Amino acid sequence: MIRAGLLRHLCVIQIKNPSGGQNSYGEEDIVWVDNEEVWCAIFPLRGNEYHVAREQSAVITHKVRSRYFTLADGTRPVPGNFRIKYFDHKIGVNRFFDPQGGPIVPEERDYYEDIMCIENV
Repeated sequence: MIRAGLLRHLCVIQIKNPSGGQNSYGEEDIVWVDNEEVWCAIFPLRGNEYHVAREQSAVITHKVRSRYFTLADGTRPVPGNFRIKYFDHKIGVNRFFDPQGGPIVPEERDYYEDIMCIENV
């Protein structure tokens, strides 16, 4: 179980729009569409957590914990096709977190999940 008091960050799960088109350089234009609002806890990695995560990927910076969720169409998010948007009221800007790999579901009980992320600055 997860304590509801920890989930104090209202985040939006955004999905990559497949019909984004191309820019003038021939690169794919990435268009993000809001899909689902989810209450989360955002933890910056610290100390030995950061060093363990660094062995997997040199840039993982945060762990985002949320209740087990599905998208609006009933499917589970696919790594690479979604990101997490959080409006930080303290500094007045949107923060974006790109998941690295799929959600980790502790104990495989479908209560909550941890998503290891890179924060886009």
